[in-house]
Order: sequence, then C-alpha cells, then structure tokens
Amino acid sequence: SIASVTLAGVTATLVSGNNSMVIVDATSGSPGQGHVIVTSNTGAFAIETGAWNYLAQGIITSFSPMAGQYGTSVAIAGTDILQGGSTFVVCTLAGYVAQITAQN
Repeated sequence: SIASVTLAGVTATLVSGNNSMVIVDATSGSPGQGHVIVTSNTGAFAIETGAWNYLAQGIITSFSPMAGQYGTSVAIAGTDILQGGSTFVVCTLAGYVAQITAQN
C-alpha cells in the first residue's frame, strides 16, 4: 500500500492509492519546483524529478464595497489570484458562495 507522497518536499494528504494510481491533496508549501515521490509501506519508492511546482499564494489587494446584502456586486482585485488557472470557479464572501458574474 501507499505509505506517503511528497510534492516538492512537502508531505501531501493521501486520498486514495493502489499499484497504478495515487490521488493526493497538496498541503501548504513554499513556492518552488521539486520532485514527486511516492513511497510504499515496504519502503520502495517512485520518483518523478522536478515534476511539481508550488505556486505562490495569490494576494487580494482590494475589494469594494466592504458590506452588502443579497444581490450586491463586489469587485475584487489582486495579484496572482488565478494561480495558473484561466478562470475563477468559486468565490466565497463571509463563508457564503457568491455567484461569479464577470472576470477579467
């Protein structure tokens, strides 16, 4: 069975794994590139050199307005907030999922 998986030196959370497929959730890591290492319970391991790249955390620089009610449009600006993606999928405001109506 799978004992551990590391992504760029950081232990990932194992979701499932077998002899041909491993699914993990990346945990918080420092920005940078590194190896993917899958280790079995026997100590055997497989490595893919330089295959994982942790991205720097995006930063929200401003949002407006700072309060509202259902239906209020909120503009959010930041740096690197797409984190390598091309579109936003989910946005939450005070723990509530907000409908994304526009992005650029």
